[in-house]
Amino acid sequence: MSTIKSSFLAATILMLLLLVVTVDAQSSADVVFPFKRYGNIVSGTDIRKTLANAWKDACTSNRSSAIFTPRGIFKVKQGKFEGPCNSPIDFQLGGTLQAPKSVQGYNWITFARVDRLTLLGEGVFHGQGKAAWKRNDCHKRINSAQLPVTLENAWKDACTSNRSSAIFIPRGIFTVKQGNFEGPYNSPIDFQLGGTLQAPKSVQGDNWITFARVDRLTLLGEEVFHGQGKAAWKRNDCHKRRNSAQLLVSLRFNFITNSTVKGITSLDSKNFHINVLGCNNLTFHNINIAAPEKSPNTDGIHIGRSNNITITKSKIATGDDCISLGDDCISLGDESKLIEVTNVTCGPGHGISIRSLGRYTNEEPVEGVIVKNCTLVNTTNGVRIKTWPASAASSTATNMHFLDIIMVNVSNPILIDQEYCPCNRQIPSKIKISTVSFKNIRGSSATPLAIKLICSHHLLYDDVKVSNLDLTYNGIKGSICSQCSNVKPIISGKQNPKICSSPYVVR
Repeated sequence: MSTIKSSFLAATILMLLLLVVTVDAQSSADVVFPFKRYGNIVSGTDIRKTLANAWKDACTSNRSSAIFTPRGIFKVKQGKFEGPCNSPIDFQLGGTLQAPKSVQGYNWITFARVDRLTLLGEGVFHGQGKAAWKRNDCHKRINSAQLPVTLENAWKDACTSNRSSAIFIPRGIFTVKQGNFEGPYNSPIDFQLGGTLQAPKSVQGDNWITFARVDRLTLLGEEVFHGQGKAAWKRNDCHKRRNSAQLLVSLRFNFITNSTVKGITSLDSKNFHINVLGCNNLTFHNINIAAPEKSPNTDGIHIGRSNNITITKSKIATGDDCISLGDDCISLGDESKLIEVTNVTCGPGHGISIRSLGRYTNEEPVEGVIVKNCTLVNTTNGVRIKTWPASAASSTATNMHFLDIIMVNVSNPILIDQEYCPCNRQIPSKIKISTVSFKNIRGSSATPLAIKLICSHHLLYDDVKVSNLDLTYNGIKGSICSQCSNVKPIISGKQNPKICSSPYVVR
């Protein structure tokens, strides 16, 4: 990974950021280490060696201790005060510590790996930033700073901490070539995003930011993971070729447990925005995902082989499925249970899909999906289940429910398609669909064919329910209608259009 450009971070006065430090304001001192013990200290001189010696003595003391900096103005080129230490330490600032005017380097005063530290006093940490401010152009230049080494070190420190810890990304725009944040670790971690992390423009590789094998992670913030996908979209032909080159997925969550992601934005991913694999008890709350309508394969959130995944109060506008469960160019299969999607606004995009089942030989069942209280706007599909004919292996998709959904100018609002893909439709799909319901779905269809339930003639269908549907079509291509094949749904409540009102024509 590339290093941090010095022009940005030299102005940082206290590099407490991204370090695991705990402070106990109640500590008291049994032993005092005054500066006069280390020689004649004169105002205006550099006291970094004196500070280092005093810290060493205090840190190795078996009794609580105190370091006193006297009144006066003292230069400190750089100070690093690192633990672990044996006992509590009071660091009392009585004078002014003055940073060098040069802008080289990326930290000045650092406290690291310290327990029971008290930093106090009426003195001043003077950063002498005037000389550096004219060179700090992070707010003007996108590539003015790079964070990967800092992030890697911060994650390592947080991961080895025995106490809950937090990593803070400051305001600004930072380039990260790649980030791999992997556990297991000792304690919960908050990863707080205060600035924008920006992916490289290059299209090589298959992942950008990855969190893996982590328990009790909280990823939060109101800023952006920017995928810089524009350069890659013209090369993304995954929807055309099965063995196409892989492009960067912006955020991967692999084998994450008991964790929360909230408030973040994913912008212009090269491929999927968020990919979830092998996770358990993971919640996405108040997520914002955006990419142009024409950006290929930029699924919002793709879920595979995971349990207890919740997506709530989020907005997704992208070039492919807003939310998908199923196989695609980079996934090997799904064994998803208890997936709940609530209060999500989707559009533009391809809708909310249980997708492409039956494409690979090693797929596992999909079971337990609830989509409710969602709004879809100007999407090419609404809610859909799609499987491949001529399936590579037999499997099942069961216990899937779509309810209380608003459609606004949506093409194909309700769809089960077991003849999905431009392949041999004469060989039926081997994916058995059962226990499916569509309830309280209303709004407007952009196509006269609003409901399409096309099931495999190879399998019997159990318990497909359709209840209280009210969809309208105001176009000029005919009256609103529905089609069914190889299924007899259980119908109740309002039916607009009438279910299975038109004959199915094989394409």
